[in-house]
Amino acid sequence: MKEGVGALILLVEDDPANMLLTRTVLEDAGHRILAAASVPDARELLELEHPDLVLTDVDVLGESGLELARDVREDPRLQDVPVVALTAHAMPGMAEEVFDAGCSDYITKPVDIGQLLRRVNAHLMVARAPRHHSPGGRTA
Repeated sequence: MKEGVGALILLVEDDPANMLLTRTVLEDAGHRILAAASVPDARELLELEHPDLVLTDVDVLGESGLELARDVREDPRLQDVPVVALTAHAMPGMAEEVFDAGCSDYITKPVDIGQLLRRVNAHLMVARAPRHHSPGGRTA
């Protein structure tokens, strides 16, 4: 991501109202959005683009956004891209399920706009931070 240019965010949301709200908030914050209404559509976009962050609804029509998170983690080209899940189900065990799928974080719906921006920006900052390599080739 270039300095002074918003991040490229893949937004996966099948509810048109939620898509519009989330997209508008992120675009108003200066980010560029790749929009997908399904996991298969998101996979197609990931073949063509390399987003700085993936923001996915957990309950996307037809296939779970958590499956998409697993796909991102298994792809060497994308494995360092933060994946943040959006969920309307803040049930016991949800955090474990989200993190086990490879998500970096999750945000509950209804989405608090301020929290959404703070969390997205925090994950983008971490993803852009230089990595320090220790002797022996490991990333610290």
